[in-house]
Amino acid sequence: MDNSTARLDIEVVVVCDPVEGQDDNINHLSRNGDRPDQSSLELIRGGLAEVTDKVVHYSRIDDFVDNITAHRNSVIFPYWFGEVSRNRHALVPAICEAYGVPYVGADTYTKSVCNDKHLSKLICYECGLATPRGLLVTGPDDLSCPADLPFPAVVKPLFQGSSLGISEDSLVRDLSAARRVASEIVEVFGWPVLIEEMLIGREISICVLGDHQSAPEIRALSWELNGDPAFLDQRLFTYALKYLDDVQFAPILAPEVLTPGLRSACEKLFRMLDKVEVLRIDGRLTEKGFSVIELSPDLDLRPDGELAVVFGEDGYPSLLRRLLINALKRHRS
Repeated sequence: MDNSTARLDIEVVVVCDPVEGQDDNINHLSRNGDRPDQSSLELIRGGLAEVTDKVVHYSRIDDFVDNITAHRNSVIFPYWFGEVSRNRHALVPAICEAYGVPYVGADTYTKSVCNDKHLSKLICYECGLATPRGLLVTGPDDLSCPADLPFPAVVKPLFQGSSLGISEDSLVRDLSAARRVASEIVEVFGWPVLIEEMLIGREISICVLGDHQSAPEIRALSWELNGDPAFLDQRLFTYALKYLDDVQFAPILAPEVLTPGLRSACEKLFRMLDKVEVLRIDGRLTEKGFSVIELSPDLDLRPDGELAVVFGEDGYPSLLRRLLINALKRHRS
């Protein structure tokens, strides 16, 4: 099987839980704030329909489980986000592995590691990637007299992605503000909370695409907001900026960021995580170099998402085909 334009003779099962309708009250503290909408699902299904004639969709995990034995020869396309469990991103891969069904993207281990911002930074450090100084706060006693807390600092949930829990108030300059923001986050997402130094510099996303056999492709991009490439240099990339505010985004490829040492460290991380296939390494380029803020194997898979921007030079269907083929290669090896 190759990356040609021939249609694939496989069934693709999309497991995706789009939100129904529009919630005008959604914000950075909404548990369903990272779930895709119906239009995103239709864009992905449309792209897959250009690759194969057989596309099935489940929006409920229990329906998927009830019918999974009928899809043992299919490839599962996880795009399910859930709401409550800290393991929600890892549920579909876990089900697929239990039934021996191939699936696209990261396995349960990698999903769980990347979802834990503290644990993922420890792994980044072992791979030679710099990370910001910070404090893991497991309860209110940890904030009674913290040692060497770096200010200005960012207060964020330990287990969330998509900037959930992140607002302009998350950037704090003293202990009193840190306690207040931590209390607000805990009411919704619970402990632990991560407090880490605010990095000043260009927001960078390093995207990695590949399989477990050949060298992965590694590309970097930055963001221009409202025509300003320095818009985020001293600001947080908040939930409102990403999803609510009237902001014009323009991704900019940034190959100059990828020094040989940084490229090597990113590949080492990709190999260490093993079953990942697609990974985004978010960070900032400071005066000291690139520093990792978080890892995400849950990329925006729409035709205008960062994955298509970085790796979609042959077209969106070709990119989806590549993801499916990589998943099959891994399953058969």
